[in-house]
Amino acid sequence: MLNNQPKKLLKTKDAAAFLGVSPAWLKRNRLGLTNAPKIPCLVINAKNVKYLLADLESYTNKLETIYKQDADIVENLPATLKDLETIANDKKAFNDPENKMEIDFTEIYKGLAEWRAERGITAESQRQGYLRNVMEEFGELAAGLRNYDSWSKCDLRFCQIHKEMAEHEIIDALCDISVFTINAGAGIPCELKRTEMEWKKSSFNADYILKQLVEKCGEFSYFDWGEQKCFNIILANCAYLCEHYGFNFELAMLETIKEISSRTGAYDEEKKKWVKDTSDEAKAKWYKANYDLTRL
Repeated sequence: MLNNQPKKLLKTKDAAAFLGVSPAWLKRNRLGLTNAPKIPCLVINAKNVKYLLADLESYTNKLETIYKQDADIVENLPATLKDLETIANDKKAFNDPENKMEIDFTEIYKGLAEWRAERGITAESQRQGYLRNVMEEFGELAAGLRNYDSWSKCDLRFCQIHKEMAEHEIIDALCDISVFTINAGAGIPCELKRTEMEWKKSSFNADYILKQLVEKCGEFSYFDWGEQKCFNIILANCAYLCEHYGFNFELAMLETIKEISSRTGAYDEEKKKWVKDTSDEAKAKWYKANYDLTRL
């Protein structure tokens, strides 16, 4: 446990990873250029700054509050100091350039913009039913997670098949949440939207990310202020979770867009969403997203 290592010193890069902030933000904090309270550090010389692990531990308790006040803080914080210790000890995650995930949102935004235009769907109409729609997807996500946990306990091929089916349920729900979010956030200025992501593989705690995803979807549906921050965090969290379960988020989203684009239907005012035509004739033209093609 980190509490048993009160004298351990970390460099700026590793300390920043512990706190879930960027090294640049940590440097600005040391120089008193942020609104956040200063994090105690040891300055040996101008180029050699160290942080006590014990000081970082106490500071993490304040991070959630600070995060809401300072837009420079990285958008996802690991859940516990033990998780942070795991990250710091994962040398491959820090140093291996091949152990990296990159996502370009350009084609995703473009594909959904075309989908909305073809169906005459507006961002306002998507905002109206956003919370109800994403809650339905969270129900499907929860079912997928339960099935995944259940079938993961067995090594038989039969169990593995069901585990893979559960993985598809998880990815499908995450992609649908992302679709609802992007459509509802279509009115957010392009310069405020995330256009790309890059992070070290498996460097975040999945349980914490899931908890934050639920919270940010709720905030996005209710608050107008800071909506772009919630928008970007939701997409980032969905991407992290997709990677956690072994799928490429960008490719999975493109598969999802191909699926929903193959469907005909109409906008349902009561349900506040596009409802697909389930007639046999319409089903014959459906494309089913093949998430196996998006496995990492």
